[in-house]
Amino acid sequence: MALKTKLITVIISFCLVLALISVGVWAVQSASVTLGGSVTFTATDVYCDVTGQIENMDGSAPTLSKLSWANSVKPNDASLATWQSNPLAFDKNGTAITFTITIKNNSSERYIKASFTDTAVATNGLGKSIMFDGTAYTSGSEVQIPVNQAKSFVITFSLTNGLDNSITDAPYSYSMSLVDENA
Repeated sequence: MALKTKLITVIISFCLVLALISVGVWAVQSASVTLGGSVTFTATDVYCDVTGQIENMDGSAPTLSKLSWANSVKPNDASLATWQSNPLAFDKNGTAITFTITIKNNSSERYIKASFTDTAVATNGLGKSIMFDGTAYTSGSEVQIPVNQAKSFVITFSLTNGLDNSITDAPYSYSMSLVDENA
């Protein structure tokens, strides 16, 4: 009888531990950070296309229109609007979100001078880094997009305090300047 009592006690204890672990995992706070922001452009005498892609976010990533500049042709307001007020949300694992902006210089004669500036106020717990063509980029510095080539800026948003983060809303704001080499 004592063996049967011990077996029942072990089974009940195991079920109780399993229930407590399940409730604990369910109650753990997940990352709930929403980034809201935009990218603005200033282009002077350039012949180029700009495309953007956002990856690793929770839900559907915003669709960004291809922006094209050529002579007196510039993107329309509807195309530019797709780059404004885009909410980005971290997934439940807090996976870093990457935002890639590619500039394709369509000119066969001149390079483009580009600068990319982070204009948002820093947010505690949110890390942002910018790479240009695979190397670290300092916000606001000038780089070149060679003739008939494409180069990319990659912004990585990450949670610096792990998943248990108290960020509820974090803005991002970038300004890009594209200028003909002769300007």
